[in-house]
Amino acid sequence: MLNYKKNENTFTITNSGGSGCIFIFISFFGILLTLAGIFGILFTSSIDNDSKIFMTGIFIFMSSLGIIMIWAGFRSPARNFKESIIFDNESSLVKFYFNKTSQTPYEVSYGDIAFIEGVLDIRTTSNSGGSGTGTSTHHYYLINIVKKDGAVLWLTKCVDSVERYQDLITELVTFTGFALHQTPSLGEPLNATKFFQKASFPQEYTVNQNCVTIEKQDAGTKIQIHNSKKSFIENFFARFVYFPFFIVPVFMLYIFFNSLGFPMVLIPGIFCVIFYIILIAVLLSQLKKYTIIVEESGIDINITFRFFSFFNKSIRVSSEAINYVRTNRGEDGACRLTLGIEASAKPDISFFTMLLVNIGTFKPAQRKNCITNEVVIPLWEVPAYSQAGKTLTIFDLLAIEKIIEDIILLKEKSIE
Repeated sequence: MLNYKKNENTFTITNSGGSGCIFIFISFFGILLTLAGIFGILFTSSIDNDSKIFMTGIFIFMSSLGIIMIWAGFRSPARNFKESIIFDNESSLVKFYFNKTSQTPYEVSYGDIAFIEGVLDIRTTSNSGGSGTGTSTHHYYLINIVKKDGAVLWLTKCVDSVERYQDLITELVTFTGFALHQTPSLGEPLNATKFFQKASFPQEYTVNQNCVTIEKQDAGTKIQIHNSKKSFIENFFARFVYFPFFIVPVFMLYIFFNSLGFPMVLIPGIFCVIFYIILIAVLLSQLKKYTIIVEESGIDINITFRFFSFFNKSIRVSSEAINYVRTNRGEDGACRLTLGIEASAKPDISFFTMLLVNIGTFKPAQRKNCITNEVVIPLWEVPAYSQAGKTLTIFDLLAIEKIIEDIILLKEKSIE
């Protein structure tokens, strides 16, 4: 949900996630599903026919899914998420408070901002209902800050409401005096009415040593991200979530094999294989881990997957091929650190390797004009609801970005 307000010196944009009522409903529905599954298992234990195994599998799936929904409803970090972005004309700073418990904002000097950007993203989704299947089209009006180093910082979005977008973008540009670049169908670009100097003392960032390890070696500087520590219950549910999705197709295939026989069982078998491929892709996104070794001549990127070591890959990128090291803030507040590599000088990266690289990436910041002659390699990602001191945050990504730039002696072009 989007809200904004302004006074004499500040313009505040507030983004909020799902309300607590939604998560309570999810938990309540999970309780009902779990109870229905348990009673179903007890009921099928008293019958004796060919459908017993099939029905037992369905009820096990129901109860397992219900337990997961209960946990998600009560423990989801996105519950009651709320962030504030404050344009402060008095201090000439944009302050990002990424959640309601945040004490230290991410600050961007007005002098580091090139322009405000409005992007129209038209999305089509398929849906089904009582009258059949069809498609629906939605218009997403995204508002970004574009920094002079090229980084894109998502501010907010308006869905299917061009009037609200026009009101917000007009007031924001008038209040700050920044230039406006936007999708041509949304209106003409506007020149800046005010000009700002860069901050004399830019904000410095340090990594959270509980999440990031930086080690100097003979081969270069090794940078590694560690997952935040979880309790036994959190670890249990992180693994348990996959259980029902792995076990139900086995029950389904067993029933189809008994009822249809071979080769008719191959038809549902193909669908099960596709389902497992998607499920494994989701699992790999949770197990993916980057370790990079940075030296002046380039960067070695090592991608490893716990329990799936045969998917491990290594990529070598020379310093000359790197256009930028950049921390972008994408739609809905997810941040990611990326390398931009010149397409003509990119390393030999196979399609399968790039597929593994991009598994699990959040939706990137949408741009009006996308550069097509470069390859983007995402390194680390941070969800909007991360908490400083407990998990990886944008401050860690910004600190790592600066470390890499200093080692490879990267000088990015300014987009004044």
